[in-house]
Amino acid sequence: MREIQYHMTTPSGLEETVKVLFDDELKTVQYAVPEDLPQWTDLGTHQCPNCPFQVDYVRTCPAAASLVDLVHRSEKMSSFEEVELEVITSDRVVKQTVSAQRAFSSLMGLILPLSGCPRLEVFKPMARFHLPLASDDETMYRTISMYAMRQLFRAEQGFEIEADLKGLLEMYAEVNKVNVALNARLSRATENNATSNAIVVLGSFAAALPALIDKSVGEIKALFSGGAA
Repeated sequence: MREIQYHMTTPSGLEETVKVLFDDELKTVQYAVPEDLPQWTDLGTHQCPNCPFQVDYVRTCPAAASLVDLVHRSEKMSSFEEVELEVITSDRVVKQTVSAQRAFSSLMGLILPLSGCPRLEVFKPMARFHLPLASDDETMYRTISMYAMRQLFRAEQGFEIEADLKGLLEMYAEVNKVNVALNARLSRATENNATSNAIVVLGSFAAALPALIDKSVGEIKALFSGGAA
């Protein structure tokens, strides 16, 4: 099992450590989910408009349930409070002073794709190769690379593939609906806005994606202009 630890320390000395464990194929994933879940995790509470689940058969929103522990921890911090963040993975240790909402946003980028939400599981490959505190440029490169690799594997299986990034834009449009609904849930969950603001940080990337793609594709394409290796 691989383990990723997010360790946060506030100026007042408060320490919070979140651990996520998973195997290489993401068949087994472990992180803290309380047994008694609050009402805001019920599937019918601010259910995403594109959710494939039905309340008659599924009681709990898996994405919301995955955030309960983070909400509890974030209540001890203010959104813009600077924390000393240390992220420990099997490959590297990342240390940086960031706002609490930035730290939780990076952590959500790891946990949400592993939560069991059908709309977010498209990001499982990025969670498997998690890059803490990735910049927009890094996230854009990783996202386009992931999408291109998905098309390659689909072609190997005989499926029709897309030669442009239209499907990526459509994918993020669906994800943005999830972000909006999750933000509504989190606004009900806590008076502290560290986690809800963290969702806004994640959502801002999805909202800005069309412009980011135009910019990033041109810059990435220039890197491959040197001819055959």
